[in-house]
Amino acid sequence: MAARQHQGWRPHLLRHHRDALGMTLEQTADAIRNLSGIGFRPPDATFQSIGRHERGEVYPGPRYRRSYCLVYERSESELGFRLSASAPRQPFGGPELDTTDFTRLGLTYTADADQLVSILSALWRADSKDPVSLAGIETDPRLWSAASRSWALHSSEDSRTRETLARMRDGRSQVGQSDVCALRTTARMFSDLDFCFGGGHARHLLIEFLNRDVAGLLHGTYSDVIGKQLFSAAAEATLIGAWMAYDTGRHGLAQRYFVQSLGLAEAAGDRLLAGEILGRMSHQATYTGRFRDAADLARSATIATSREANPTLTAEFFAMEARAHARHGDAASCDAALSAAERAFDRRKPDNDPAWAGYFDESEIAAEFAHCHRDLGRSDHAVKFAENALMTTDSQCPRSDFFVSMVRAQAYLDCDDPEPACATARAALEAGEQLKSARCVRYVADFRSRLVRFSGVRVVREFIDEVADRRLWRPAA
Repeated sequence: MAARQHQGWRPHLLRHHRDALGMTLEQTADAIRNLSGIGFRPPDATFQSIGRHERGEVYPGPRYRRSYCLVYERSESELGFRLSASAPRQPFGGPELDTTDFTRLGLTYTADADQLVSILSALWRADSKDPVSLAGIETDPRLWSAASRSWALHSSEDSRTRETLARMRDGRSQVGQSDVCALRTTARMFSDLDFCFGGGHARHLLIEFLNRDVAGLLHGTYSDVIGKQLFSAAAEATLIGAWMAYDTGRHGLAQRYFVQSLGLAEAAGDRLLAGEILGRMSHQATYTGRFRDAADLARSATIATSREANPTLTAEFFAMEARAHARHGDAASCDAALSAAERAFDRRKPDNDPAWAGYFDESEIAAEFAHCHRDLGRSDHAVKFAENALMTTDSQCPRSDFFVSMVRAQAYLDCDDPEPACATARAALEAGEQLKSARCVRYVADFRSRLVRFSGVRVVREFIDEVADRRLWRPAA
């Protein structure tokens, strides 16, 4: 594509962001080719083609532009791209939308049933037909606070004033209890796949299921009782879609799925699930560096479930708050939240927990403690809690085991002990070969950055040679 058609293009920003990450042209080409692990067909990148883009000789095509967004974790505008006036629109069914329209999909928070079905149908259809255009949309921090405030306001109203979810539509199929059960079972199957293989493994299949099957159910005919169960199940499935998008680095898309799943949970009157969604939103906010927003969302999750007083979820939400405080460097607030999490966890009765909350067990809370202590520089404590997490895991969540293993390896390095650090990381990289997760790659990259100061140590050099071809090590390079 001729560069002269894009007079607003600033190609030097590509070099700027590559340099900021310390990547060579060859490493960038490798990272782009490895994007196939997140369900996206990348171009067959070469260092020569990337150099031509950076020098402004050739304007990158759509797949190259989306690849740069994913590798550098920046939007197209941040990377200096400009669409030509003659650029074709990208239809995904229904009215054609240009690139700016994608950024507006799913931004509205509502618990109105008809609006929810309309918004989600458009979002699922777009994600199913053109996932590349949605991959690079940015998060909007205002959306987190606006959604949590709206939820808190509406959920405090008397439930008798809420809209009925009964829908009677001529010619539409009747939705029954068996349909809701099938939806929940299928959603939890996708959740298991996510835990085992990462969000990039089956995300496209989940979106097809949401776009075709779940949208069809929501447009069907159902009573108010079935409607509430259906919206709750749809919220759970949409939450899994949000988590998969988050895990693959599609943060703007994940945020929109989180917000819409919260609307579904509110419409269904499912306060526990609404709290879980707010807790997951807090997790993403911490990951993306919005620590104050993350702490506020975690507190909103605690408030959301206070009437039901579920100890497992209360412990989870306090742990999310603690993680936000730890990343922000607030040790006192972190310790207070960790103590509250521990007290709540001691009261838990797993048999009373929703099925989707079963993952938050002894191993998971120990892993949260390990993350917090690592971020606060308490390396010895981080090692201890990471070891506890790995000792109590049932190995049903390989991605979670990978995360805590890398935290343990990082903490060993912070303790100036590279030998067990490399041994731990080596085992994690070997066990994580099947994981397709941008978050896993980031954990590896964080470990690599800590490893630099030990580059002269023989065991470190040997480790780097041994893991050079591991799936998660290559893109982190």
